[in-house]
Amino acid sequence: MISFLRWSGRALFALLVIAFLVCAGVIVKFERWKKDRLAWLDAGSKVVRTAAGDVEYTERGVGPAVLICHGAPGGYDQAMLLGEALAKNGFRVIAPSRPGFLRTPLTTGLLFDDQADALAALLDKLGVARASVLGFSTGSQVAARFALRHPDRTDALVLISPVIAAYQRDPATQPRQILPDAALFKTTGDMGAWFFVKQARRDPRWMLDAVFATDTNLDDRARSALVDFVMRDPAQLAFFRHLVGTQAPLSPRESGTRNDLLLVRALDPVAYEKIQAPTLLVAGSADSGSLWVDLKAITSRLPAAKVVTVGDAGHLVWFGPNSAAAQQAVGDFLRHPPLVPAPSATPAPAPAAN
Repeated sequence: MISFLRWSGRALFALLVIAFLVCAGVIVKFERWKKDRLAWLDAGSKVVRTAAGDVEYTERGVGPAVLICHGAPGGYDQAMLLGEALAKNGFRVIAPSRPGFLRTPLTTGLLFDDQADALAALLDKLGVARASVLGFSTGSQVAARFALRHPDRTDALVLISPVIAAYQRDPATQPRQILPDAALFKTTGDMGAWFFVKQARRDPRWMLDAVFATDTNLDDRARSALVDFVMRDPAQLAFFRHLVGTQAPLSPRESGTRNDLLLVRALDPVAYEKIQAPTLLVAGSADSGSLWVDLKAITSRLPAAKVVTVGDAGHLVWFGPNSAAAQQAVGDFLRHPPLVPAPSATPAPAPAAN
């Protein structure tokens, strides 16, 4: 009996040692990945001092300027990923990190209005007089306010999956979340983000299904068909893996994401009817956040806005069989923005009869 206890104790001790070594190895790999990832992010961008404060950005391409306002979590890397096709097709894409993301401090712009002004200050620093502005998800709030506050500098406005309505949600009755909320609280920090990046490479089918379960309101069969389509499309699969990477590591993106969520929970209304720039709205028909991505809130006040609905796509409209046509529509719109009808003149009052 004593010998058995000794043997079992030694076996348990050996298992504990092995478990410790495995955990230590995982932590070492994670820390190395995080260090390399942060170094890669720093090497891919510049930080410039503007009138509003420090702003991190990168740019690519030659042609008419397009300013990208990324979503949350995100950064300049996500903005450039969203604009990469434009940079390859005759546009100068300017991709900043919004305040609170990566190396742009939150003090540069706490409110969405302040962030719009900070991006105008970045254009000043770059010597760019005018630009088209593209916003995704919560970044659409910044893009729309840029068009309102700087109409003389806005050639066109594109809002993709724009969060428009205040994000008021009762978890007991509303299981769906907007993507920034789900990403922040399901990723569980830098190690969780690292796991998702690795999983997107090792088992993309599992990762696609997990993301689309949050991103779309499709039933199991339709969601499986969407996953199958992306798995068969090398370009969409590569884009997906890169998009997952633009949320990692999470810690340098967390303050911006939390700030976005605070702002959209008590959302100041945007005077969409006063936007003067030609406007394109893009949304997926199966967006799980459709309660807050309600394009009617814009089109009812800005009837000249053009709408593209991406069939069977979620908040991430770049995936599925209908995404290519939507991307083409965005490029065509920015290349040839339609003329905005001039407001009809108010008739002068008739002279009073003598």
